Amino acid sequence: MGWKDTWDRLIRRFRASGGEDIDSDVEPSFANYDDDPAEVAIPPGPPGAGGLRIVTRPLDRWFAIEVHHLEKEARESGTQWAQAGLPRSDAPPEGELPPEQALRRRASEIFTQWVQKITTRVQDAIEANVQRTRQALNDLAFSLEEIRRGRAETADIEQRVQTLEVANRGRQSSFGFRSYWRWWWFVPAIVLLVAVDWVANVPVFQELLPQDTDVSGAWQVLAAEAELHGALAGLYRMWYRIALSPEVALLALGVIIFLVVLAHIFGESVRRIVAVNERDVPEAGRSVRQYRRQFWIPATVGLVGGIAVVTFLFLARQEIASFAEARLTDVNEQIATVDQQIAAATEAGNINEVARLSGLRPALEDEQRTREERVNYAERIRATNVPIAILNGVLFLTAGLLGYLKVRDEVTAADPLDPRMVDMLERKRELRASIERHRELVRDADRDAREAIAWAEFLSQSKPFEDWEGRRDRLARVTSIFRAENARVRGVDPQNILAFRTETRFDAAVPEAHGRFRLPADFGAVKERHLSLLRQWNQMEEQAPRAEDPARMSEPVHGPETGSQVDA
Repeated sequence: MGWKDTWDRLIRRFRASGGEDIDSDVEPSFANYDDDPAEVAIPPGPPGAGGLRIVTRPLDRWFAIEVHHLEKEARESGTQWAQAGLPRSDAPPEGELPPEQALRRRASEIFTQWVQKITTRVQDAIEANVQRTRQALNDLAFSLEEIRRGRAETADIEQRVQTLEVANRGRQSSFGFRSYWRWWWFVPAIVLLVAVDWVANVPVFQELLPQDTDVSGAWQVLAAEAELHGALAGLYRMWYRIALSPEVALLALGVIIFLVVLAHIFGESVRRIVAVNERDVPEAGRSVRQYRRQFWIPATVGLVGGIAVVTFLFLARQEIASFAEARLTDVNEQIATVDQQIAAATEAGNINEVARLSGLRPALEDEQRTREERVNYAERIRATNVPIAILNGVLFLTAGLLGYLKVRDEVTAADPLDPRMVDMLERKRELRASIERHRELVRDADRDAREAIAWAEFLSQSKPFEDWEGRRDRLARVTSIFRAENARVRGVDPQNILAFRTETRFDAAVPEAHGRFRLPADFGAVKERHLSLLRQWNQMEEQAPRAEDPARMSEPVHGPETGSQVDA
């Protein structure tokens, strides 16, 4: 079918729905109206007050349009004869005129077609609804069989599960994993990690925390004395740094221990999560899931805490240069102040004050050189901050890996599940879902069957020809329209034309009022099958185990005739 045919079909459907005025001069004929029988033969829902109207509406539209065309043709014929001066006013009547005969034959044809179309359409609707009932009953029977089979298989599975539970009662199942790193290797490695990171971060915290002037002076003296120890000077300075600022050393040690502990918790938790899987020990699946679930939070906290500590150390090293520069600036300001005071004392001739202030300047100069060295040190630390942060991350991963390899565990499940029961329980869940789905299909199929049966019976007893006299009278007025239009164009009274004084007669066969529509011969058997299937369904629901669905039979299935529940 081409696009033009499709477009024409859509236009016809739009006009059939009442979207265009039938009085239009370009209204097309509905003689070839392309109607989808399935669309109107099976209306949705049960028959209501407008049930017959739903089925015959397209044909009522067709009849109105055909009559409109016929009346239009009558007016055109009357105009053409009037323009030709026909019939003559004094011409004696000799029966029906040729246009009147053509209009009467066309009216009779429209009436006959209307009766035939209505009869065919209603009868087709009856057949379609009966066929809909047969299909619904087939679906109902299939769903009942699936429910029966599913319940039988479910009962067999439950019996086998109970047998396995009795046989496995009192049995235990164990799962776990061994350690790959002995404690005599683990402890030294952890201590080494803590010591390395601690010693590396003590200078950082010393620069960050405020220091007393006395401590700074003592550190300069001790640092100078450390040079007397030769190769051991570095160890002496390290010891002096820790001994002079124990609070700084404890803070740095605490931070590093936090980092190592968090890494250790992270590594152990990850090992407990990934080393055990319920597929490896299906008989202890519930215990495995419970065991793994409790270590997700420690693993998350360990990872987030480790990242937070490494970030803190990174930001602290980034700020060392700022602190060192601030302290150097403070010393420079003190030297500048002393120089100003010496100049003022010199101008005043105060020799004693000049001597006292001059004695303070060498100490400040020494501190200035020390601060300059710390600034250079801080600049180097800031320049290598990213590599040091990566090193801290490596230390965190190393501590986590040590915890991963060191941890060992063994768990005993007191309620093991037989591996054979896993598939059985999964199959049981699938069967229950299938049973519930088919129960819904049973209700849908029963509703469709009841609606289709009601429609078939309703249409078989319907009377679509009760208004046939009104339609006949409208068609009979076509000749009068011809005469009135002819006289109007000629400007005379129709009674002044002798040929129009004869009475016109339009005879139409009276449609049969009763017994016109027939139900199929097997309609009684179809209804009986419906009732039989409903009895089977109600029996199955009464015999179904209560554990299958606590809300069982919340929506009872009713019979199609009385609306009451069908008993077994």
